[in-house]
Amino acid sequence: MVLERQPALKLANPHILAQRMDAYSRATGLDAYQLLYMAARLPAFLRLSPPVLKERCEALAKSLALGFEDVLKLLVSQPAFLDVQPDLLRAVSGRVTRELGMRPGAALRVLARLPPSELRGVITRQQPGLIRERLAGLRRMMMRTFGPRRATPEAALLLVARCPPLLALPTKFVEAALAALMSIPPTKGAVMPVVAASGGAGAAASSGGRIRGRSSMFHMNVNTRSGVGSLLCLLFRSVPSLCYRAFALFLSSSHFPYPNTRLQQTVRHDLYSAVYEQGSSCHTHLHGTCGT
Repeated sequence: MVLERQPALKLANPHILAQRMDAYSRATGLDAYQLLYMAARLPAFLRLSPPVLKERCEALAKSLALGFEDVLKLLVSQPAFLDVQPDLLRAVSGRVTRELGMRPGAALRVLARLPPSELRGVITRQQPGLIRERLAGLRRMMMRTFGPRRATPEAALLLVARCPPLLALPTKFVEAALAALMSIPPTKGAVMPVVAASGGAGAAASSGGRIRGRSSMFHMNVNTRSGVGSLLCLLFRSVPSLCYRAFALFLSSSHFPYPNTRLQQTVRHDLYSAVYEQGSSCHTHLHGTCGT
């Protein structure tokens, strides 16, 4: 998986890379897999010496008022934080906290799970209300799809907390993707938790991303009337990394409606790239504690 994300690592000397990983591990406490995952997303961090890496982690912890281990969790999800000045990241986090109405720790986790290009945009554009406008657009989309009773501000916030890339994608593309997801014919029997579909997701992944059956991956009824509950089950109640992959596998499958239209191709490409990229190991809820 690491080599798929960053093929350039094939050119690295395995002995030297192993030595560097070991030195980083002693300096930070991260294991080799976490460090390789960071290298796959931000190879430039390998240029930092172990003492410098530890110093930057400590500086981020001090500026963000977090524990050292909390900062490490954020860096595994978003190594690009190493390239941001601690004071600037604190200011951006404060802005996102105010615009989304989240706790500081939750806002940091949203930033940590944005696509790197979108993170750079949030940091550099400095447009007042940008994140708030995107959240409002997402909620309007939810109201059109699910109705005002379901599309509460809390539901929109939880959706963003569970899947931050939704803030980075055009609302019309997200709306088209959700409509396609809800168009799967209903399954027989009761709605099943998506966590139980991990075997199906694994089987789909091992078969090149193909889904066996119209809705066997999700094991849920997703017709028009029950689509709200099923979608919330998919996005809110499952393990985040599983739901990202399940959603991405669905979008990459042959069952995605109208695959030959430009809009649907764009939806598939953008959501597959942005959602599958966010295989975060930080499985925390909206109001969880991360040094807050």
